[in-house]
Amino acid sequence: MGRTTVSYRMALLRELERFRKIIARLPKDEEARWEEILEDIEDTISIYSDIPVNDPLEIIYFHILRRFLREDVS
Repeated sequence: MGRTTVSYRMALLRELERFRKIIARLPKDEEARWEEILEDIEDTISIYSDIPVNDPLEIIYFHILRRFLREDVS
């Protein structure tokens, strides 16, 4: 019998939802900062579109590192 596997994108969206639940419990200034950091994650997701992903958290971590390397985020 065949087996259904969850796409990395669905797994990633689940993890982002979990992160956002945690972020919502932070003080408002921290919450706003985290939302700013995560706002353009689609760009990072597209980088991974043809690369096998074992752990969806890798994409989130890589995205956060990318954001901190930009001049506009310190």
